Amino acid sequence: MLFKEIISEKISAIINDLFSIDVSAHIEQSKLEKVGDFSTNIAMILAGKLKTKPLDIANKIIERLENADFLENVNVTNPGFINFHVSKKFLNETLCKFYNNFEQLIKINIGENKKYNIEFVSANPTGPLNVVNARAASTGAALANLLKRIGYDVTKEFYINDAGNQIEIFANSVRLRYLELFGEKIDFPPDHYQGEYVIEIAKEIKKRRADKYINLSETEQRAAFKDLAKNIVLEWQKSSLKDYGVEFDVWYSEYDNLHQTGKVMQTLEYLKNNNLTIEEDGAICLNSKKSGDDKNRALLKSNGIPTYFLADLAYHRDKFERGFEYILDLWGPDHHGHIKRTEIGLKMMNLNVNNFKVMIIQQVNFIDNGEHLKMSKRKGQIITLNELMADIPNDVSKFFFLMRNSDSHLDFDIQLAKTESQENPVYYVQYANARIKSIFRKLEEEDARLFQTFKSYKFDNLDKLSADESERELMKIIVIYTDEIKGAALNLQPHRITNYLRKLAAAFHSYYNKISILSENDEQTKLQRLALIDCASKVFVDALKILNISAPEKM
Repeated sequence: MLFKEIISEKISAIINDLFSIDVSAHIEQSKLEKVGDFSTNIAMILAGKLKTKPLDIANKIIERLENADFLENVNVTNPGFINFHVSKKFLNETLCKFYNNFEQLIKINIGENKKYNIEFVSANPTGPLNVVNARAASTGAALANLLKRIGYDVTKEFYINDAGNQIEIFANSVRLRYLELFGEKIDFPPDHYQGEYVIEIAKEIKKRRADKYINLSETEQRAAFKDLAKNIVLEWQKSSLKDYGVEFDVWYSEYDNLHQTGKVMQTLEYLKNNNLTIEEDGAICLNSKKSGDDKNRALLKSNGIPTYFLADLAYHRDKFERGFEYILDLWGPDHHGHIKRTEIGLKMMNLNVNNFKVMIIQQVNFIDNGEHLKMSKRKGQIITLNELMADIPNDVSKFFFLMRNSDSHLDFDIQLAKTESQENPVYYVQYANARIKSIFRKLEEEDARLFQTFKSYKFDNLDKLSADESERELMKIIVIYTDEIKGAALNLQPHRITNYLRKLAAAFHSYYNKISILSENDEQTKLQRLALIDCASKVFVDALKILNISAPEKM
């Protein structure tokens, strides 16, 4: 049930009747409650088409709206906003339908089961996952749940960047630390990985394989340690993500799935055969300047080594060949400049670039007692995901990561995250649901008859509700829940769900502090108020589930 869309359709029908224009009226919650619950800017949109002042158009529309039984207190404010309160009858009836058909009405079949690939985290296998990866994990998992909710067949994919120079340097770092464990004097290169975790991996290899690699040549050692070190890191990463409550459907290896299968070179041949390449200084490049790029992009270096860009084109080509109609990548901010060239490359290969999207997951600034913590994987100065989980509950960190749009920098206040009170936003939300559950436990203890009556009651209407302003506000926020799901999913903005939950929690706490539900003398009013808060609980549980966050019944 899309409450705002129901209103939109009714207003759009009136506009079509008045002006013979088929247009969708966008409905938003009003910023000024005194002028209305909701508002629309449709008059400003129509002004250009009708060549009439927005205020004149708005006044014509509200002449019809004033007689609409689903609205009341319709008015116009400059420069042409139409504001209105929804009628008590319409709000009560809508909430009743929502409550009685909750499981069916929270699902929207926009995606029609089309295949959707979302690739996220995809950290290089050169060390344990860190807190920045945790933001990507939280965001990607929530997005996957949102896209599933609106009807897509979603595959969560982790791309293992196990080809290239960084993996070679990392493997050699572990090799050298391994040799040190057997007494060899090593002049450890400053450009290698310095972290303690490198020594841990070396110790793990020694524990598993003893001195098996000591007498091998350096070439043989490097080849062996490339797999050994990578596989141990992948074990760590998979285990950490599982403990964090995020699991992937596919772990896709760049080396095994692209290079070893020949897909990288097959993509190069495809580009050559379609006259999409050009030779420059001995390198083979994508002739992308003709398609709007600022320069031609190298595909094969002059030494015959394929570039990361070629592998990336092969990877995305493979995604489309695997049958995915929609592709969403979550990348770090250092990859921002890579977006346009990838889009150009996909378009040149006649792939559906319109169904390819990249979201940037911005950096997290961790603040502890007012000080910013600086991190560097190469220098070993990192906060690992495991350390984060040991220090801060998963529910808390996920909620914090999802409180802002992913393309915005996030200041993560460690001390606030550790605060076990309603000052902590996730506890503020979870406590609202726990309060509701406590009301029902108290009802069962004090009035078992009414509790059983409620459990079996068929709510044909909720006509006793919305008399109090705090009650009306709670109802109004509940009924727009499905609109929020749709908006968050289509705009790829899971932070809209955290913002919604905080508004819902604020409305419930205000209602709880003002209305003593169990003290109500009129049984019908009491039952309907119980239905109201039960509906709020259903929304809390469902929305938190989308975010991969628990909804405890006791706190």
